[in-house]
Formats: sequence, structure tokens, C-alpha cells
Amino acid sequence: MKKTIILSLFTLLYKWAYCQEYETIVDTTKQWAVVQYWFYTDWPVEDRFAAFTTGYRFRGDTLINNYHYKFLEECKDSVFENWYRSEYLMRDDSAGRVYIHDYNIEKVLYDFNVKANDTIWIPNPYDFSDEDASLIIDSVGVEFIAGKERKVVYWWGLVLYSEGFGTYRGPYGILTTYNVANCSWYVTCFQQKSEMLYQSEDSCYIHFDYTSISDKKDEMDVHVYPNPVSKQLRVELSSSPNESLSFSLFTLDGKKIMNAILSEQVNSIDLENIANGMYLIQFKSLNGQMSTQTLIIKK
Repeated sequence: MKKTIILSLFTLLYKWAYCQEYETIVDTTKQWAVVQYWFYTDWPVEDRFAAFTTGYRFRGDTLINNYHYKFLEECKDSVFENWYRSEYLMRDDSAGRVYIHDYNIEKVLYDFNVKANDTIWIPNPYDFSDEDASLIIDSVGVEFIAGKERKVVYWWGLVLYSEGFGTYRGPYGILTTYNVANCSWYVTCFQQKSEMLYQSEDSCYIHFDYTSISDKKDEMDVHVYPNPVSKQLRVELSSSPNESLSFSLFTLDGKKIMNAILSEQVNSIDLENIANGMYLIQFKSLNGQMSTQTLIIKK
């Protein structure tokens, strides 16, 4: 009897401790800025790229089927002032599950109870069906993300989602897992209680439209080769730069994995330790000129 009582007490204490440690994503003190890159490899290089930034936050709540949901709001302007409700509501529970609702049906968005080799289902963002949207979890661990150690779930060796943060694509970024052909998302800024906890760019807001050749007279002329590349990437500028350029390498799930400063007309970048795959590379000057390209690493 004593052993049973002690065991029950330890179980309750464990559950209480987990609930105390679990950090919610659905929090009105948090705000994300997410840039969405569009690129079309079959378009002329001058016209194939565009970038748009959206802010996300939670405000207000409502009751659906006796569950409390918070409204997810979006914002498109550069100073993040004009907010409106998105097509989604979200909630979570103390057991470590986050739910998303499209005003019609509810789906589990994130589950922090999963283990290695568990199968999860990702809702299709267009009709919320589960068809052809299953993933097998690699493992579960802990990483330092956005100012603290967070529980993370891995897929294909990458962070699929993390506690209290969501994904590197935003608060509901897992919905975009299968939409990588012509578009890539990544978080530029994440803050809580107005404190910046994560920032991947100099500016939280990035925006440029598809433009014609005539509109790109002042754009940087950057030649990158070879592509595909195995080890050393050559970056050649049309002339000697008057100022240093920044070089950034992103995975298609939006995580910046490399940054360098280029100060010569011909530069060499060592990619020997970067895994095979398709990446986005971005060049940026101090005066705001930008060039973005796709890069394939194949060893």
C-alpha cells in the first residue's frame, strides 16, 4: 500500500513538473515575422524572385466545442501596425499538444509527446485533409533556440518544430512542409514581451516584387559557379566592390546555416561541411541591394 501511494505521488509530481515546464506557443506576448520567398527556376533569372513578410501574433479568444481558442492575427506592413485576423485559430493543452482550427475542423498541429519512429500527420493547408502528409519522426531532443533550451522534434536531421517557438517557418510553419517547390518561408524575427529572442536578418521586414530587366539596372551582378557545387563555391562580382557584401546560406525550411563577408571581386567559399541538397543563397550590400539564387550542393 505504501509503495502504491509513493509511486502515485511520484507520478503526480512528474506530471505537475512537466506541466510547469511546458511552454505554450499560443501566447499573446509572442510575435513572429516570417519572410516568404517565391522563386521559379524556369523563369528568366531577372524575374524569378520575390519576397514578402508577414507578422503573426495571438489576440482575443473564442469558445468552440467547449475549447478556448485564440485568434491568430497577421500583418503585412513594414512597421507591423495594421493587424487582421487570419484564417486560423489555435489552442494547446497542458499535455504538450498544439491544435489548429480553420473555422471548420480541428487538427493536431504539434505534438511534443512523440518519440522516435512515431508517425505524425500534417494537415493540408488548403482543405485540412491528411492525405499524403505523413512524416516519421527521427528523434526528440533539446536545442538552444530563441533564447533558451527548448524541446525539439527532428525529421531528416533537421528541427521540425520546437516547444514555445513553433518552426523556423513560423507559428504554423509545419503546414508548409510539402510546399517547397516554388516557395520558402523562414522566421526573420521572434520576440516575447517586446524582447527580441531570435533574429536571422538585419531587418525583420523584407520585401521585393518580381521586377523586369529594366527595373534591375542597379541590382548586383553576381556570378556563382559551379552549380551544382561539391566543395568550393566561387562568387564573382562584375567589378571590385566599393563596400563589403554579406553572403548567407539558407536551407529550404528557412534556417540560416552560414554567413560570410565578401570583399573581393572574386571570392571562394568553403562548403565542404555542408550536406547535399538544395539551398537558397542571398547577397546583400550595405545600401540595400540584394541578389538571391538557388544553389545545389552535390558531393
